[in-house]
Amino acid sequence: SDHDMSSSVSSVALHCARKRISLLAVNLKNSAELFMSLDADPVFTLNTFLANTVQASNALRGVLEVTLGDRVFCSFNIAGACTDHALSACKAAKRVMVNYATEVGCVVV
Repeated sequence: SDHDMSSSVSSVALHCARKRISLLAVNLKNSAELFMSLDADPVFTLNTFLANTVQASNALRGVLEVTLGDRVFCSFNIAGACTDHALSACKAAKRVMVNYATEVGCVVV
């Protein structure tokens, strides 16, 4: 009946409330050139970058969403409530840069 249908719709609407999230997109710029300039195996170097990114994101309550080659996308404030999700995403980005630079011996500017 109509009452049952409207009750179901309002119940679904309650579970689909809008939520603000932050998305961290990390791209290893000029990765082909970087890999050629290093004496390390490119696959190992890329895996290190991906592992550092996921570790930094997870440490600040982020969740890995997808990897595409040398690009990583992590979300904040999806899996659990995180009021400072934008700040957490920024801190994760900084951590990724510092960790990776340390790993390959580069300077972060």
